[in-house]
Amino acid sequence: MLIQKGLLYLINSFQQESYRLYQVLLSLNQQTIDIVNQSNLNEQILTNFEYRFELPGLPIVASDVYPVWKQVRFPLDANNKIIGSGQRITRIDINAKAGPGSSSFIVDLLVTKDKGVTFQSIFGPSLTQKLVLPVGLKWIKYGGKFLLSNDILQDGWWFRLDVLQSDGTTDSPEIVIRGVLEN
Repeated sequence: MLIQKGLLYLINSFQQESYRLYQVLLSLNQQTIDIVNQSNLNEQILTNFEYRFELPGLPIVASDVYPVWKQVRFPLDANNKIIGSGQRITRIDINAKAGPGSSSFIVDLLVTKDKGVTFQSIFGPSLTQKLVLPVGLKWIKYGGKFLLSNDILQDGWWFRLDVLQSDGTTDSPEIVIRGVLEN
């Protein structure tokens, strides 16, 4: 509020010198106040989520290849209460500096609900149902349904990343999980 009064004081100083500039600044100030006061401004930002897994270099076939597990976290409101009941995955991208040369690069994303005792893939059981970057491509997008409890992630779960197939030519692949917060 103090800032708004200070801005109005500065804007009012132009009223005598340049009335047109005064009108423009006054209008801009009002639009700024309107944007700040919109109740859904932060909602759009908070309801989208993204998890990134960047694998430097040329990954080889191995389990648990990412250096740390990424934890699923929900946003908090002003009172430090969790917002939402789940995070629904809407899209997963995989991209690389250089795509696979002789065989597809295949990755599996798994989650643990029990802090690493057991893991469940978010994809189907066969290699063709996993996250596949085909030969010659540097980017691909996956959308639709995933096997994980109707695509809903829960606060406190952890991700693990396994490379199931690699020809050693896929350079610096990145996996990006995107979605929306469910209420």
